Amino acid sequence: MAVMALVAFVGWERRTPHAMLDLGLFRRRPFTGGSLVIVLMTFAIAGMTFSLTQYLQFVLGYTPLEAGLRTVPLALAAAVSNPVGLQLGRRIGHWVITIAFALMAVAFLIIAAIRPGDGYGHLLTGLIVMGIGGGMVGPTAYTAITTALPKEQAGVGSAVNDAAQEAGNAFGVAVLGSVLSAAYASSLPDGVTGPARESIGAALAAAAARGGAAGQALA
Repeated sequence: MAVMALVAFVGWERRTPHAMLDLGLFRRRPFTGGSLVIVLMTFAIAGMTFSLTQYLQFVLGYTPLEAGLRTVPLALAAAVSNPVGLQLGRRIGHWVITIAFALMAVAFLIIAAIRPGDGYGHLLTGLIVMGIGGGMVGPTAYTAITTALPKEQAGVGSAVNDAAQEAGNAFGVAVLGSVLSAAYASSLPDGVTGPARESIGAALAAAAARGGAAGQALA
């Protein structure tokens, strides 16, 4: 349905004399590039934070509130690095995006290297590095979008920026969430069936209800 709606929207916008979104704007490389960068940035951050909330609650044992508070360092790091990214963007241009994405890749590697028993400290390092990268990339991408358009179309640029963020968030949660779910299900013993295969939370609930050695093995 979403694909059909998108095709219908594009077809309508190309034919109507008063398009809500001039698709010709995407022929401008700074505009298209900035939009794509925002999608990729939010894809990475949203998908990662969605996955980490599961880890914080079901592996480290935090409550939902405690898990949420432990992701705050990512936002704080982004807020601190945002003006740094703005200044770097003025000096070295689009290269700041390359540096920022490299930092985000390092953050993923740090988090991927977490092993059982590492605790929150290892994760905190990854969150801070991810926040620094995400905070640095934003200003340059936003500037690329807005400066690619004439002043009378500034509202269009702002709307596309918002839409790109929402698209990245949605795809990040959907794609990385699906990857996490598939990896989790494939790692379970062959004898595990039913709701326990659907999520970590369901598996822990089933383990608690089963009890004994079987419950401990499932947990």
